[in-house]
This record gives sequence, structure tokens and C-alpha cells, in this order.
Amino acid sequence: MASFLFALEAHVICKGTAKISHRWLHKFGPRYLQSGRLFSTTTRLGKSLILGVYEASAKDSPLVLSQAAKYFDEKYSGKLSQQIKLFGKSFKKGKSHLLFGLCEEFPLLAVANLGKEDQGFNELEGRHEGHESVRTAVAKSVLQLRDAGEDLVSIDPCGDPMAAAEGASLSLHSYDELKPKSKRKPKVELACYTDHLEASEKTSFIDQWHIGEVYADAQNFARLLTEMPANILTPTKFSEMVIDKLSSYCQIVARDQAWVEEQKMGAFLCVSQGSGEPLKFLELSYNNSSDKSAAPVVLVGKGITFDTGGISLKPANNMDKMRGDMGGAACVVGAILGVCKLGLPIHLKALIPLCENMPGGKAVKPGDVVTAMNGTTIQVDNTDAEGRLILADALCYAETLNPKLILDMATLTGAITIALGSGASGTYTNSPALWDLLYKAGSKTGDRLWRLPLFRHYTDQITHSQLAALNNIGKYIRAGGSCVAAAFLREFIQSSDWIHLDISGVRPNQDEVPYLGRGMSGRPTRTVIEFLSLYNQKNQKIDLNMASSVLRTAANVAKQIRPSRVFLLNGSVIKGRLLNRRQLSTTARLNKGLILGVYEASAEDGPLVLSKAAKHFDEKCSGKLSEQIKLFGKSYKKGKSHLLFGLCEEFPLLAVVNLGKEGQGFNELECRHEGHENVRTAVARGVLQMQQAGEGSVFVDPSDNAKAAAEGADLSSHCYDELKPKKSQKTKVESECYVDHLDNSDGTKTKEQWNHGKIYAEAQNFARLLMEMPSNILTPSKFSEMVSEKLSSLCQVSVRDQSWAEEQKMGGFLCVSQGSAEPLKFLELTYKNTSDSSIPPVALVGKGITFDTGGISLKPSNDMDKMRGDMGGAACVVGTMLAVCKLELPIYVKAFIPLCENMPGGKAIKPGDVVTAMNGKTIQVDNTDAEGRLILADALCYAETFQPKFILDMATLTGAVDVALGSAATGAYTNSTNLWNHLFEAGSETGDRMWRLPLFQHYSAQVTHSQLAAVNNIGKHSRAGGSCTAAAFLKEFVESSDWIHLDIAGVMSNKDEVAHLGSGMSGRPTRTVIELLTRFTSQQ
Repeated sequence: MASFLFALEAHVICKGTAKISHRWLHKFGPRYLQSGRLFSTTTRLGKSLILGVYEASAKDSPLVLSQAAKYFDEKYSGKLSQQIKLFGKSFKKGKSHLLFGLCEEFPLLAVANLGKEDQGFNELEGRHEGHESVRTAVAKSVLQLRDAGEDLVSIDPCGDPMAAAEGASLSLHSYDELKPKSKRKPKVELACYTDHLEASEKTSFIDQWHIGEVYADAQNFARLLTEMPANILTPTKFSEMVIDKLSSYCQIVARDQAWVEEQKMGAFLCVSQGSGEPLKFLELSYNNSSDKSAAPVVLVGKGITFDTGGISLKPANNMDKMRGDMGGAACVVGAILGVCKLGLPIHLKALIPLCENMPGGKAVKPGDVVTAMNGTTIQVDNTDAEGRLILADALCYAETLNPKLILDMATLTGAITIALGSGASGTYTNSPALWDLLYKAGSKTGDRLWRLPLFRHYTDQITHSQLAALNNIGKYIRAGGSCVAAAFLREFIQSSDWIHLDISGVRPNQDEVPYLGRGMSGRPTRTVIEFLSLYNQKNQKIDLNMASSVLRTAANVAKQIRPSRVFLLNGSVIKGRLLNRRQLSTTARLNKGLILGVYEASAEDGPLVLSKAAKHFDEKCSGKLSEQIKLFGKSYKKGKSHLLFGLCEEFPLLAVVNLGKEGQGFNELECRHEGHENVRTAVARGVLQMQQAGEGSVFVDPSDNAKAAAEGADLSSHCYDELKPKKSQKTKVESECYVDHLDNSDGTKTKEQWNHGKIYAEAQNFARLLMEMPSNILTPSKFSEMVSEKLSSLCQVSVRDQSWAEEQKMGGFLCVSQGSAEPLKFLELTYKNTSDSSIPPVALVGKGITFDTGGISLKPSNDMDKMRGDMGGAACVVGTMLAVCKLELPIYVKAFIPLCENMPGGKAIKPGDVVTAMNGKTIQVDNTDAEGRLILADALCYAETFQPKFILDMATLTGAVDVALGSAATGAYTNSTNLWNHLFEAGSETGDRMWRLPLFQHYSAQVTHSQLAAVNNIGKHSRAGGSCTAAAFLKEFVESSDWIHLDIAGVMSNKDEVAHLGSGMSGRPTRTVIELLTRFTSQQ
């Protein structure tokens, strides 16, 4: 054969036809370019080969051959290395070039760029980059060879045969059985190239290759099931296909409706009753454990073979994708297929409820109440939240098997797509040990998981049902939607370790995972197989139930404060409503009030235990307090408060607050110190009762945590009512620390802690004040004046104007402001209390949009008044600086606050405009309602000029974070694990929690797709992973600093979730940021 060479990049192959640059045509005779199949020749080309190369560590250095490529190059006299030199700079990681005629054995050769050699685990990406690079590069090459007409491909294992096999097999999958034969993709046979290996290595490599093939085949079977049309893949057909595929590996039982009725699975039955297709319940059993009596691991998969939404009918747009709503079931089947083929020594069961959700005449209706298998009643307010109903019964049944672990998978909520997009599967678990294994599994397979919270906060949203024990949707509709759905499922887990994977966001693939192609993804099948393998290994060494003692906390600190129904006046019981201020004044003059704490007994039905202060008071008043406490009854639970009158002259009005169990500490599942939070909540209730009674001077029992007590007291009594008539304004409460029971030394220390708590609370309250003020009063200019008045005596305050911003070339900031008649301002605050003048500052940045209409991309009018709080980030930064100054922390801090309005004026920026940020980066503004990131971009650039120790920015940035987390926690993004650890600890101490969200390159790719500029201010896939893409946008303007971004839109306001804050703007997370800086100074 005549020697010839042709190089062709992967991206020019399209639909099986080569688009060949004219510059190559002179190298070939007509026989290589005949019509028909690509490169069809008069003779068969034979088999093809993929070889890998690595990018050199030094820039502009030559590519480095893989072990297999070196062997091939030596075998054929350096021809490969000679041709690789011609590839040019466009040959980058993940690219593939075709070479022709280097040898007779492999006439067609694909060279794949694997990126840097020795890539390992990337902490920020949460995966092994080397494995993922192999999958991606091999997949590109395989597809290129398939499009060139090759059907037998040998593949360089690239040092990772498992990943190579996965990338190749996954990329070739295509569900095209229903298309004409002429349009179906050709089948390709794959083999692992091992000519370069010693005999001893070959066996190991081939074994790893086969494992990769098993993993890929399992995911491909899940993809097949998920992709099939719902009129073909009915519940019955699904059962038949599973039996055909797996019956030789494991035991399979297909149950019918009669069995389901016997089990009293009312939730499952109600979903199925609108459909003409009979339901099925599959139970698969595989036991290859050495101990046949070992408890099983149970997999549960949601099997809605088509979801119309039922009577709560979905919109028609994209409803065809609902054929994949049985993705959880498909992934469970794929996972058990993989486990069986691998022969893992494990006892595994799989439970799959299968049905359709249709709006038939017998369909369940909104408002109906059904009863689950465990007897729990469920009010079905939305029939489109059906997945959790069928899973509820499946989980109950799983519990009857006494499992070691339950893992369920479900395409459960659209909220998870808004939270994470397709970057990772949302993961919930009651076991930190299990999460560690899941994370490890995902980092290896590249199909990542991201843990989300299971706080009691979310449980409270579904236990508010008017008619039943539970409601199938949350109290606040979409806020924290995926978290609320997980909380619903958790109600049906009694004792088992449990994992829930919400896989809606990863169900389809567009172009995010290059080796999967377009269509249903089958994710996260491979990760679950890997997890089961790791779990099986780990379970032989350790007990994974080590956290069970702290998993089911009864914490409930977010219910509305209600006045006590029993009061005592001069030792006599008065039943009825709380006496009002006028009634109290007729009975006795109340000089000052006292709040005392009591603890619940460790034994059930045991007597309440007095705090140290309460014991002292009880002794002082001859046991009157303990006598009255005996009358409180069973309704007096944690967080409650009772008023007592006339026990002593010094304190005519007494509030006794229930602090819960004594000695409570950090709760791993709730991610906070429960004892501290109980103090805040209970003291807050007591103070509010005092305030309602008209008492303005209150002494507070420090309850072993004076700081938390002070926070609860002062945060609860705050109210912005200056614009109301005086008669409607609430009584101002002055709180002091009660220390009569302490000696001088302890009293001094306690008062110091109390004063710290008051400073923390004052800082948050000032942020609340700024956020609550109407925007016609709190303009950028007024904001600047108030900050100068409040802080100028404590730190340096500089107020910049538009001309300064223009000098700095802050195009992002300037473009947002130009629609408003109010002049912009840029605040710079400086506090330096360090002896070392060379130490770099900590930089705080706060978004200061004093009102956000959305600009030309105008917001809906509903709730637009809340947009006066869109400068919450700025307000929290100011509050933080106030506390730093008052605490006199030994730290150097600078704060930067860009202030303006976002208005739809005649000069306003328009969608499609391009602006240039301070660092020279161009931004295509496709949505003027994504303005916060524009002003922050310039502020971050300016902050970087000070070479800070780290940068922390706060912003009410996206509605997506509210959908992701609701008001339970602030969404946190950071490029520093060390900073995250300190931030998490700070949040657990203050009770104002943080939850880390991902900063994967996946999200950066969504904002760097801009048609006209370097970056786009909205993500490629619209709202998918909205908060994550916004954070990725900001990351583009942080060049070198350690950085934290806090998206505080979800915690901007409070309804009744946080008992010590009341209704209105929250000022969160001011105290947590103060605590972070306090810890930072102590560490320094």
C-alpha cells in the first residue's frame, strides 16, 4: 500500500460525512474520495487504532507519547512522532486527529490528546481529572473512527483501561432501533490494545478493561430504557425487558395490583389509578454474600413510565421528555446488572414501583388524602408531585426487609435542575460515612454527586398539612423544592441508613458530558455501582451506623410564637388569653421582667430541670418557681415560654423558657450547635412575650451561653416601624444579662460574652434596618450617608462618585446604573487594627442594588416591593464592618460596596449590549435582570488590586439559590477548602448555616459561550444551575485570590422559619461572617 498521511480534527466530522479542507486534496487519488461511505476504498482498510498523547508540562514543548504510542512509534521507525509534530496549536486536550497509512496493520490511526500527564484528583472539580480526560479523548476518537466507517477499533488503555473502555462504550451507544436502517449508527467492535505490555501486565489491564465495559453496559442499558417511547415501554414491557435481561443473574418477581392492594400501598395505588396501563412492582434479589443471612442493601427506583402530571397537568412544552421519568428505575436496573456481571460479594435487593401518571377519570385529585403502607396519611395537593408518593410505599416495603442500607434514585424535582443543573446528582443522606463513600465513588467515575441538606427546616414544610399527617408539596411551594421532597421521603425511613439521589438534573445530556452524546444519560448508574463496590469493601472493616445516635433529631425551632394559655398572678392560676398592657397596669406595676430557663429531663415524663439562674431564683423565692413549673403540663415543650406574675417584687413579670435537653452540642445532620440555637429560640420567645406585655426592661438568664442568649433577645425584639403611627409601634426592649447567681469572676466573663452577643445582634439588626427601608428613602446617596454617620468614628469611609467609577473603567457597574436618575455611589471602608503594616487586607464586597426592577428585562410585578432588599449583600457587609470595629478585632479589613438602582430608563442597558469590565474582559449582557453579577465583577476586580488575603462577597444574586436551598442556609461557593471549613464552623456556631455548592468547570463553560464577548451574564442553559453559573461568572473576575461567594437571595427575608428573627428582612448571614472573621483573627 502506498504510504499516505491525512490529519483531520474531530470537530469537522458531521453525520458520517467528512468535510475535508481543500489543502489536503492534492495528497490523495480519487479512489480515496469516492462517494458513499467516508474514505471508502477499493480495498478494505482493516482495523483501526487509537493512541494517546499527553501535553507537555512546559508551555510550547512537544507532545509526550503514551506508553502504547511510544511502542508503536518505535515499531514503525518514528513515523508517528514525526507526524505529531505537524499537528499545531489547535490540537488541545480532548481533540483527536486521524492519520492514514502509517502501517499496514492499522491503516487508520486516531491520535487522542489526553491533556497533562499524571492528572489526579481535582478538589475544586470533585473528580479525578486523569480518568475523565481518558474517557473524553477516547470517546472523541472512537466517534471519529465510526464516522470514518471503521467497525473494529483497538484502543490504547492510556494508563487507565477502565476509563478508556467506559469512554469508548458510552460514546457509541445510540437508541435508533425505530429509525430506518439507513439512518442507524453502525456497530463498532472494541478491543483493548496491549501489544506494548508484558504478559503479567496484560491480564491486569484486560481485567480492568472488562470492568469498564461492564460499567458502561450497565449505564447504556439504563439509557436504552429511559429513551424508549412510553407507548412501547409500558410498566408491563419494562418488567418483561428486565426479566429477559437479568433473570439469568438474579431472582425477579413481578407483582401486580392485587399484591399492592394487599400491602395497603395507598400512595402507589392513587398515582396509578388514572392510567389504563396496569401497574407493576418489581422485586429483584441477588445474594452473592458469603453470609447468606446478611441483611441486604436495598435499591429503590422511581418507575413512572410516563408522567403527564395527572390532574395537575404539565405544560405541553418538552412533555415528551417525561418518557424518561422512570430514570430512577432504569438506573437501579442498570446498577444491579453491573453488580451481577461483576459478581460482587453482596446481598442486594431492588424494588421498583412502575406505573403511569395520567389524568384519567379515576385519577387522584388535588386535595385528596391517601394512606401509605405504614399508615401515614398524605394530603395530595399537587398530583404532579407523584414520584414521592410511589417511593413512599416502596421505602416502607424496603424497611420490612430489615436492610443494612436503602438507596433510592428518582427524577424527582425540577428544583434540582435549577439548583445544580446537569453538573451533579443531588444527594441526601442521614449518614456522613455513606456520603464519604458516595463522594469517592463519584470522583472516580466522573459522574459526580453533590450533597444537599436534610435539615428539620424542610420537614416542617411538609408537616403543615391541613387534612393529613403530611402534604406532598412544601409549605413555601418551590423554595428548597428538592430538599423538601427529600424531607418527605425521610418520613418513611424509620431506622435504616438511607441515601436519596434526585437525578432530574442529570437525566438528559445535551453536550455537557462529551462521551454521552445527546439524549437520556443513564446517570448516575456507574457511580452507584462503584459506591456498592466500595461499600462492600468498607463494610467488612467498619460499622457505617456510627452516626445513628444523632440522626433523628426532634429539633423544631421555626414555628410561630404563640402566647401561653396559662398564666400565674400572685401564685394563682389564670386560664385564658395573655393579659394586655392595660390589664397588667391595673393589677400591678411591672418594673422589670426576668427570663429564666429550664431544661427537659433526660428521662421521658421526668420533671423539668432548673437552670443555674432558675435554681438561684427558686431558692430566693422559697421554692415558688419550682412549685408553679409543676403545673405547666405536657404542652410545654422545647422553645415554649410561660409567663408568671407576682412571684417576687423585684421581678413582677417572669418568663420561663424551655431550653430543651441539657448538654446538647453539635448536630451533624443539622449542621449547627443545637444547644446554642435552643437558647436563642427560647430566649426570643420569652422576650417577645415580655414585649407583648409592654415590658421594656428585661433581664435574661444566660443559660450557659450568654452570647446566644443576647443574640436571641436583641434579634427578636428588633422591628423597623419608624414610619408607622406611634400607637402602632412596638415597645422597645432593653435587655440585660442576669448574673445574680454568679460570683464576680464568672459574672464578668459572662457579661463579656453577653456584650459580644449584643454586638453580633446589633450588626445584624443594622443590616435588617437598611434592607427594610423603602428605596425612595434609601437611595444610593442616603445609604452612603447612613453608613458614614454610623461608622465614620470607627473606621475610614470613602464615598466615590460616577467620575471615579469612569476613571476606573468599571463598565459593568456603570452600565447597570445608567437607567436610573439616582446617582451611583461606590463605598470603600477601611479598618486596620494590626501591628504589622505589611499584612494584606481581608476584602469584603457587597452587592448594593438599592432597588431592582430588572431593568429592560422587567421583573413581574408580584412581590417586586421586596426588591428594596436587593442591596442585602451591601447591608450585611456594613453590618459586619460595624461589628468588626466594635469588637476591635486585630485585623485589616477593606469593604467595597457598589451602589445603584437597576431601572428601565431611556438610557438603560439593553439585552444584547456588550460592556467592558475593569479588568478588560468583555461581557455580553443578554439579561438585564442579571445585573448584580455585573456590578460585583468590577468590585471584585478592584478588590484584587489590593492583593487581599482573601475576598468574600455577599449578594442577593439569584432566585435559583432559593429554589435550591430555600431559607435554610446560604449558598456558599469557594475555591478554598480551608476557607470553607472555617465558614462551615462559623455557621454551625451562629446557627445561621452555610451550604457549599459546586464551582465546577461545567458551570464556567455555560457563561463562556458568548457569541459576542468573552463571557455572557447568563448561563447557556438558561435557569439550569442558575446560582452555580452566576458564581462561575464571578469566578472569571477573581484572578488569584482565595475567594468566597455567598448567594444570600434565599435567606434575604424571613417568614416564620427562624423564630428569633420574626417576619421581614433577615440581615442574614451577618453574624456568621463576623464569626468567620473572629476565628480568622484567632487563627492568625
